[in-house]
Amino acid sequence: MGSLLVLPFYSVEPLYMVLLILSMLMSGFYNALWKEPVTVLGGKRLILYRSYFVLIIVIPYVFFAGFDTFQIDPSYHSPSFWGMFLIFLCSYPGLYFLVKAVKSGPISIVIPTCSIAIIAPVLFNILFRPEGTFSEFYKTGLALILAGLLLLKFRFSNGRIIYMGDAGFRYSLLSILLLGTVFTWSYYIADTVGPSAILLVQEGSVLVLAFLHIFFSRMLGKMRAKNGEKTPYRWTPEQLRHHWKHYKWIIATIGIMSGLSVVFRMISYQASLPMATTILGFSSLVSVVIAMNYYGENLKNQQKVAVAFLIAGIFIVSWIGDHQASPFEVFFPD
Repeated sequence: MGSLLVLPFYSVEPLYMVLLILSMLMSGFYNALWKEPVTVLGGKRLILYRSYFVLIIVIPYVFFAGFDTFQIDPSYHSPSFWGMFLIFLCSYPGLYFLVKAVKSGPISIVIPTCSIAIIAPVLFNILFRPEGTFSEFYKTGLALILAGLLLLKFRFSNGRIIYMGDAGFRYSLLSILLLGTVFTWSYYIADTVGPSAILLVQEGSVLVLAFLHIFFSRMLGKMRAKNGEKTPYRWTPEQLRHHWKHYKWIIATIGIMSGLSVVFRMISYQASLPMATTILGFSSLVSVVIAMNYYGENLKNQQKVAVAFLIAGIFIVSWIGDHQASPFEVFFPD
C-alpha cells in the first residue's frame, strides 16, 4: 500500500498550514480540559484512559500511511536510534508532569509555561547549527520568555521581592525539558524513520509506561500496607466505573483531539520549522481562553502580563528565519 505521505498533495505548503492550525486548535482545546478529570482520577490513570482513544486515531493513520521511509541504524552513533530511544523514554513522563502541573496550578498559567517546549527544536537548531548566531530578534524573544517566567514566580511589594509559590511550576519545567526533547528529536529524525514509526513509538510508550507506572504503584502500595504504613487512597472498581462514566466524554474528547493533533502535526513535519512552531505556539492562547470561560479562572494583572510575555516570546523565537542546517553534524560527524 502506498504511503499517503509521498503523494504530491501533501507537499503543498498551504495544506501544511491548515493542518498545523487544526493541530494548534485541538491541542489548545484538549489541554484546557485536563483540570477536572485529573483532580478526580489522577494523572497516571487519566493518561492511560486517554491513550486508548489516541491509538484509535493513530493506528488507522499508521496503517494507511505505511512505513515507506523507515530506516534506522541501531548503532551507537545513529541519530535515528537515539532519537527513537529518547522519544520512547520521554513521552510519558513529559505528559505526566504536564498533567501534574495542571493538577497543582491554574491552566491559564501552566499551559503557556509548558508551551515553551514547542520551540525546543528551534532553540536546538539555533544553538548547534554551524553558522548559529544570537540575533537581537532572537535575544528579545528569549528575554520575553525569561521575563514572563519571573513575573509568574515573583512580585515586587514594599521594596521586597516576594515569591508567589510553586503552583505546579517545577512540574512545568520538567515537562518542558522532556516534551521539548520529544519535539526536537521527532522533527530531526522524521525524514529518516518517518512519522508512522515516531507516532507508534511515542503513543505506544505512553500507553505501556502509564500501565507500568500504575502497576508498580499498586505493588508498592500493597508492600507499604503490609508494613503498616499509610498509603494513598485507592479507588475501588465500583468507584472507578462510576468516575469513568462521569468523565468518559471529557476523556474521549482529550484522547481523540490529542490523537488528531499529533497526527496532523506529524503529517506536516516537512513544513518550515518557524512556521510550524509559530502556529503551534498559539495553542496556549486557546487553552487560556477556554480555561477562563470553562473553569472561570481569573488572572491577576501581573499574571496576564507574564502570559502575554510568554506567548510573545514563543512567537518571536519561532519566527527567526528558516535556518535548518542539521545540527546532528555537530554530534555525529562522518
